[in-house]
Amino acid sequence: MDEIDLNERLHEIGARFGGAKPLTILGRAAPPFDITKPNIHDTKSEFLDEKDFVAKAAQASRDLFELIVSGYKDEDPLGEVSSRVSAFVDREVRRSTSKEPLESPVDLVQRNASEIGATFSAAIMLAELATAFEKRKQELSDQEAEFWSGHSRPPNHYARTIALRFARYVAEKIGDYPTVGKSRDGAHPSTDFGRALEEIFQLLGINANFRRAAEWAVEQLTEDDLHRRANILQAFAPKIPPSGLANIFQGPSRPSPKPTDN
Repeated sequence: MDEIDLNERLHEIGARFGGAKPLTILGRAAPPFDITKPNIHDTKSEFLDEKDFVAKAAQASRDLFELIVSGYKDEDPLGEVSSRVSAFVDREVRRSTSKEPLESPVDLVQRNASEIGATFSAAIMLAELATAFEKRKQELSDQEAEFWSGHSRPPNHYARTIALRFARYVAEKIGDYPTVGKSRDGAHPSTDFGRALEEIFQLLGINANFRRAAEWAVEQLTEDDLHRRANILQAFAPKIPPSGLANIFQGPSRPSPKPTDN
């Protein structure tokens, strides 16, 4: 199976849990969640360098996002300074990009972003960047517990990694913890999540017990995983005023308690 067909199949599986199939050819070139093998670093110093970089990048994204959306400081509760400067920046960027001929896809992206509003577009992408950096930071924390805590490497780490990534993908889409069950004969999954994970293992050529990987993955989930994207403002900008750019984001409903059994 080639990469495009594989990604299409993965998108079909993701759609069962509310994932949207991408609308563009370029979008279809990417799977709905990361399926690459985990990057196990050669040395602990390499690992710590990446962990430090990701933490700083996540913080920088959050800081600029909050500055644009929330306002300049506490004494500016309505974000008047931020709104005034953003309006100027939007006009200047729009004027600058409108003068340039469209010679590449990058030019088109810049033109479209400026027409929507440079600060608005930047806020959206900063939220996405912060979320992505946070996800990588979480994955590195998982690797730290698995590989750099003095324990030996567990068998089939790739199976665990894929199970955890898919569990987080599903949890975010359904807003609840996925469940893991088994049929009466114990050999086959009895829940949608279990069946999907077994199918993903087959597609990726992972020869591992889906149930053990799935149970471990669900155990790692937290309430943050249920609404990570929808709750971006609550996590990154708790003093958002009820006006301006903040209105483009919506808060999540509260999650269900984690199930105690299957």
